[in-house]
Amino acid sequence: MIWLIRLYPRRWRDRYGGELEQLVRDLGPSRFRPVLALDLVKGALDAHVRQGIAMNVVQRRAVTRVSVIVGVVWLGLTLEILFSNVVFPSGTDDEAIPGSSRICVCSRPSSSPVSAPPVLESARRAMSRRVCSPG
Repeated sequence: MIWLIRLYPRRWRDRYGGELEQLVRDLGPSRFRPVLALDLVKGALDAHVRQGIAMNVVQRRAVTRVSVIVGVVWLGLTLEILFSNVVFPSGTDDEAIPGSSRICVCSRPSSSPVSAPPVLESARRAMSRRVCSPG
């Protein structure tokens, strides 16, 4: 259980680590272990949040700058996907495959004694009507 103290920030551990370690040892036998572990994890999270609030101005500006850059990139990608797929969709889905206009799938009648489901049969008939041209 002592290893959970390593989740706390270094400054916090330097200042309070010895006391917390002794407290965990004292509470160990008398307290339910999962509850103690949960308390330590919540305390470590709280210590990290409080340390983040106490950042100096330079660190806060750097975090803000990175957050803005990530937000702008995310927004740009979202708008690109929205406009290219929803607002102005392309007429065909074959644009991403080079040379896909020359691809032709021709169906041959099945020699299997088991009949195919009606959906497959209608697809097979539609494909057999399609004219395939070489190359």
